[in-house]
Amino acid sequence: MATTSSFLARGKFSIAIVGATGRLGKTITSTLSTTYKYQFSRIIALTRDESSDVARDLSRLQGVEVRVVSFTDSYNEGYISRVLQNVDVVVNVLGAGASVSEKDAVLEASIKARARIYFPSEFGVDHRNNDKIFPSFDHLEWIKKRKHLKLADELVKQHGSDTKIVSIYCGLFLEMVFAVTGLDISTYTFSYLAPSPAPPFPRVSITSTQDVAHAIASLIPIFMAPQDLSTSLPTHIRLAGTLHTVPEIADIYKKVTGEEIKLDRKDVSEVKEKLREEMKVEGTEWRGAPGGHIQIIMGEGMLDFTDNDNELVNPGGARWVWKGVEEYIRELQQQK
Repeated sequence: MATTSSFLARGKFSIAIVGATGRLGKTITSTLSTTYKYQFSRIIALTRDESSDVARDLSRLQGVEVRVVSFTDSYNEGYISRVLQNVDVVVNVLGAGASVSEKDAVLEASIKARARIYFPSEFGVDHRNNDKIFPSFDHLEWIKKRKHLKLADELVKQHGSDTKIVSIYCGLFLEMVFAVTGLDISTYTFSYLAPSPAPPFPRVSITSTQDVAHAIASLIPIFMAPQDLSTSLPTHIRLAGTLHTVPEIADIYKKVTGEEIKLDRKDVSEVKEKLREEMKVEGTEWRGAPGGHIQIIMGEGMLDFTDNDNELVNPGGARWVWKGVEEYIRELQQQK
């Protein structure tokens, strides 16, 4: 009740989405400007290319301001800071293609502008314990993410800022679940990792980009509450739109499509050791696609977000209905 009252007293919030034309950024921007438009006074979509089809689509949304931003010169570093002045919330959804310096520039500008909330570019694996899963052979992208979070803490202290750093981990994106879990449509085969012997099979957290957008909208008024109310909140948020094992996903696929799925299970410990040996050759920081690492994390049960914060963002499922695998497959079938 106190959180709701503080939200009503505060009025609408201003928000900037950095990387707004990416897959997740586009969904966040469009969802906030439609379903949650009552919650925001300004929605600023930052992109490198305002001429792209996605940028033009976003510019047509009521209340969305599309701004071009570049990280190639000092003028634009200052420009980011100016754009973020008087912005309450910054959502950094710059993808893996963005450099460390670019993501850090957004972070520093957000803190200097005294944004109330900063969402770093996470939205995937909860990598905080990866040093235990991949001792000396973690993926470079997660190493960079942890350095970014460390820098965030340092900058908050350095500038005496009240900015809250709120990380969201959603497991696998529903829209990419088949590619990551190993479904080969041409042979209708699921290749996946699990402990040997199996079962039990590890469960995997799967969350749609739309549900991530809902969660962000839900978290903002909660973290904008007075300091004494918001300081006790978790700043690492784990979401689980749905939880399934790979065999369960195969069963759902068959139920919807009628196609029989073959399961090709491999021992996760053997694959993990092979990756360790490969990285002795490649170096200590793996720079390729993270798919192999993600499959190992899945196979070891580290993407099972049974312990999650769903009730914080969507108590009792009253605010929205989480999107599931079956609904997604039915949508794909309708598009054929």
